[in-house]
Amino acid sequence: MQLCRILYHESLHFWLLFSSAYIASLVADEWSRLLRYEQTGVLSPPTDTVRDHALVLLDNPFSAGELVECWARYWDVHTRGADRIVREEGITVPSGIELRGQHGYTGAAYDLVMLNGEDCAVYGRPYRWLLERWRSRLAALIFPVIAHAAFSTCRPVTTFCCFGSLLSSKFEKNAVTLQQKKIAQFESAATGVVNLDWLKCYGMIVDALVRPWLEVFHKPIVDWLREYEFDASDGLLRPPSSSQMPILADGLSIIRTSSLKSHPIFSEYVSAFLTPGWVEGLVNTIPSALAYDKQQEYKNAMVAFSRASPAIMLALPGQPPYRYLLGHVMPPPRIVFRNLTWYANRPAPLRLTGVFQFLSQTPPRTDSKADDFNNTYKEQSELIEKRVRRFRAAEKAISLGLPPNTFEVLG
Repeated sequence: MQLCRILYHESLHFWLLFSSAYIASLVADEWSRLLRYEQTGVLSPPTDTVRDHALVLLDNPFSAGELVECWARYWDVHTRGADRIVREEGITVPSGIELRGQHGYTGAAYDLVMLNGEDCAVYGRPYRWLLERWRSRLAALIFPVIAHAAFSTCRPVTTFCCFGSLLSSKFEKNAVTLQQKKIAQFESAATGVVNLDWLKCYGMIVDALVRPWLEVFHKPIVDWLREYEFDASDGLLRPPSSSQMPILADGLSIIRTSSLKSHPIFSEYVSAFLTPGWVEGLVNTIPSALAYDKQQEYKNAMVAFSRASPAIMLALPGQPPYRYLLGHVMPPPRIVFRNLTWYANRPAPLRLTGVFQFLSQTPPRTDSKADDFNNTYKEQSELIEKRVRRFRAAEKAISLGLPPNTFEVLG
């Protein structure tokens, strides 16, 4: 089952590209460098953001790279369950910790696998930082909300730490008091069924923990987004309702406006995701994974949320129905196994009816529409891989003081 674990974890990273303006900006920076090298032969240095991604900067307690890995680990644990990860990774369970509870994993089990495991040095520090400030139950509830909001900015670690801290005396006393009331509001609204609680409390968490800081970070966020031709001067401070995302940029936006709009694969995925009407139709076909007494409430909340803000699926990719949808509509374009390479179908946008008609055919259709789905990302993937290899070979050559085409393989 290790292969399944790796496949799902890396799929999460792929989805987080479309969820996060910050991650998309890193990719856009490197894509811009590649395009310039192809067009002019000039190899620009990496941007500061790319260089600093794995570094712990200033007074930050961890790096942006660690926070990305923690974000992916969080959804990995939620999806596969703490008890399964304990078995797979050989994590020692201290006496008194129960791995399973009434609604799946326990809070103590979740904390255990977030802070331990094969690669905990890569992902453990951000969650440990949050647990030092919040009780376990609330830390698990707020983490994906404030992580998603933080990765909508150019300073994900700084903003994450601000969002995850209570307002200090630097804010007006009324603001501090109001925040405390709002925290009590989402804490009392939580049912203990975390899939449902994310949907019920998302807007309340944003309003309590994220919104007070948006005015502080408004100008640097707007200036940063303009570098990618995204004008967010209007709307960044629009107050989120209980059923809407904060008006912050996501990876979809950066891909549409930056150099990535010329990317032959990512641009098609954006078109697929933004196809009107597919969200409601797909969500309505999927049963809930919760206890019977919560199923209808969960489904109603899920449909309402995704209709108001389709990008919620990218903010909460571990929600059972949302990850199902993402797996069908936004699968990784290429997956390399030890003995084969698999390519996702195209073209995009993928139409709602087309997806389900194709998936439900027994035997598969053989007409032209079926042929469209047999048209995969193989050609595009191989071409991009060749371009990237050439670009990285030039980087290596220049770093050694050699001509950029020294290691280039012709043909």
